[in-house]
Parts: sequence; structure tokens; C-alpha cells
Amino acid sequence: MTHDIIQTSAADTFPPFGGSSFWTVFRHETVVVEGVRLHFVEGGSGAPILLLPGWPQSWYAWRHVMPLLAAAGRRVIALDPRGMGDSDRPSSSYAMRTVAAELHGFVGALNLAAERPLERFPIRLARIQRLGSSWRIRSA
Repeated sequence: MTHDIIQTSAADTFPPFGGSSFWTVFRHETVVVEGVRLHFVEGGSGAPILLLPGWPQSWYAWRHVMPLLAAAGRRVIALDPRGMGDSDRPSSSYAMRTVAAELHGFVGALNLAAERPLERFPIRLARIQRLGSSWRIRSA
């Protein structure tokens, strides 16, 4: 069996995470929803966009995308859902209904839908494919 080797360069990858410049725009915050402390990282201004990590990731999975969204005029909020990152790890239910209720409470606590309803998707989606523990989204 043979394999082709694809040559890449530094231009093909994300630059190293520049923490010092990142933290001039973003900050750590917490909010308590139904007795559970939820951690999130927030920055930028404009229409809010809420970023949720896949399991078992945290807000840090979005660190390269967040500055781009903030530079495009968005208020960026990357959440650590219950049990992930720096959020609480309660021993109670992790059922979809429980997590969805906490997300709803989080949106209310941050008043994210006050001016207008949240966008369901920032782009029109043609197809979503499930790949392992991640989602691949292709725009139309």
C-alpha cells in the first residue's frame, strides 16, 4: 500500500495561538443558571453569536475563530456547557433536556435575544454531516 505525501507550509495552518493579543479583546466570565455555574469567554461588540463546543471540548476549541468574528463586528460568546472546561460538573442529569434548559437560561441571563431573536445559523446550510464527535457543515 502506498500513500501520497502532501507537502504543507506554515501558510496552510493556523498561526500559533497569540494569547496576549487575544486577551485584549476577550475576557473570562461566569453566570449561574439553575444553580450551575457556567463559564464562558466573551468579547467584541455587535450582534451576538453563541459558540458551543462539541463533546468533550471547551470554549478553547473556538480560539482561532473568535477574533475573526469579533473583527467582523460580532459579540462573540464561547460557552463551556455543564461538565466541560471551567463550568461546574454537577452529579445530576446531563440529559439533552437539562442541557437545553441551561442553554435557554444562559441566553436569558446574558439577555442575548433582547434586541432581536438569535440567528439559528450565520450561514445558509445545505448539508450537515456527522463525523465522529464533530459536525461538518457545508454552506450552500
